Amino acid sequence: MQHFMLGRSFDSIARRRGPELTTDFIHQNSRGAAMIADVTEDFLRAGMAEADQHHSAIRHVNGH
Repeated sequence: MQHFMLGRSFDSIARRRGPELTTDFIHQNSRGAAMIADVTEDFLRAGMAEADQHHSAIRHVNGH
């Protein structure tokens, strides 16, 4: 409500309320969102590396 009605940033709302990663224990401020983005990126990169290894093994078995 503060964000949409009063134009306050999520970071400003979080600073006023005290949580370090969220504005209201549901919505992330920029610090919380950055942490989630980093973990998600690491997870996706690990999954892609595993898929690449799997496809390489299949190509090797199939003689390609």
